[in-house]
Amino acid sequence: MDKVYSLDGEKYYDWEDITSHIKSECMKGDVITLYEADRVDHNNDEFINSLQILENIAESACDDYYELAEDYHDKVKAIVDKSELELLISDWLKSKGVTPEFFTVGNVKETEYTVE
Repeated sequence: MDKVYSLDGEKYYDWEDITSHIKSECMKGDVITLYEADRVDHNNDEFINSLQILENIAESACDDYYELAEDYHDKVKAIVDKSELELLISDWLKSKGVTPEFFTVGNVKETEYTVE
């Protein structure tokens, strides 16, 4: 797991970027508070709710075609293995160049750092 660093505990950077920032903002010998954390990356599949997608499809059919769509509605709602749909959508998003470029942090540790 990659480490990331912050001066304020909110915006995190890799080591190269944070040291560059420190050198431009602080004097050699200054002691500053530095936050070190584990970088947590995310994937498309975290944001795909296949149940919601299938419910929307089923309800749209019923809204538009009422009783004519009842059988279709029931078949769509009966799909048990929703992971295949999530994988298809996630792979499709990746093929279009869409992936989360943001990250969150975990295991944050506050340390003192002496500027070099």
